[in-house]
Amino acid sequence: MRRVSARPWILLAFTVFSISSAPKAYAQAWVPDVGDGTLALSMQYTRVMKHLLSENVDQRVDPTSGYVLGPGNQAYYGDIIAMTNTISGEYVPLRRLAVSGEMAFIASRYDGRLPESPLDDGSYHADLQDMVLGARYMLPIRTLALTPSVDVRFPLTDYNRFGHVAAGTGLTSVSLGLNAGRSLDPIAPLVYVFLSYARVIVEDSDGYSLDGNHFACGAGMFFTRALSAQGNFEYSDTMDGMDWQWANADDIHRNVAARALFRRVGLSAGYSLTHRLGLAMSWQSTISGANVHATHSGALGVSYGFWRKRPL
Repeated sequence: MRRVSARPWILLAFTVFSISSAPKAYAQAWVPDVGDGTLALSMQYTRVMKHLLSENVDQRVDPTSGYVLGPGNQAYYGDIIAMTNTISGEYVPLRRLAVSGEMAFIASRYDGRLPESPLDDGSYHADLQDMVLGARYMLPIRTLALTPSVDVRFPLTDYNRFGHVAAGTGLTSVSLGLNAGRSLDPIAPLVYVFLSYARVIVEDSDGYSLDGNHFACGAGMFFTRALSAQGNFEYSDTMDGMDWQWANADDIHRNVAARALFRRVGLSAGYSLTHRLGLAMSWQSTISGANVHATHSGALGVSYGFWRKRPL
């Protein structure tokens, strides 16, 4: 059962990366052996065709662009395409303790009749985005992986924060999480489930407290020693912030200080080419929300694992 519980960390450490400020929830419950680690590179394609508002806008016409909005709370304001490259690593210096780091480079463009900044000109604009440093400790419980975690996110550069092609919010945040997971052994020893919660403490913006909550849950299965897959669900909400429905059209801070809420689903699969080298692919989609972009993204990743002892 130990081998099964460790492998989700290897697969899920790099399968899904997001340009949002939500913390990663995948694989946080498991910590491998002392001296083990991984380096990973991910390439993600994200497309936004809808903004999700807080109220029904079906058949309303935007007076500036002439776009007909709807259905429901969906509003089309043009297309946003983002390409994100993320490099990450994790290492276990002490028993049950893992430390990690991640940074992202993003290039995006906007094509539509409602630009929000001079950079919304149809061309790609690239920025080095945020750094995330984290640590987690797996408690010594035999039947359950229960792991508190902390992640600190901060911008690496003074990147563009405004308009449709904003690289990010530019805000520093701290995520305090509790992550649980277990194998379904003895009923289904190759199946695992996980559940996590994080309180996200975010730097205030425009007088708003942007702290929030992030939940994630999911299940995965190992079909062979090399092939595995998982599905997951995420929910995130911000306690305060601007409502896009009522924000002034010329308020450039409405994306940074949005009162965001979203629900997302995702699927991922991983394949071990060798005992050190792995490939992964993932898909993620927003199914509902308010004051957020309805994102649909796919990612490819490659990882290199290193460890003190070769796994059996």
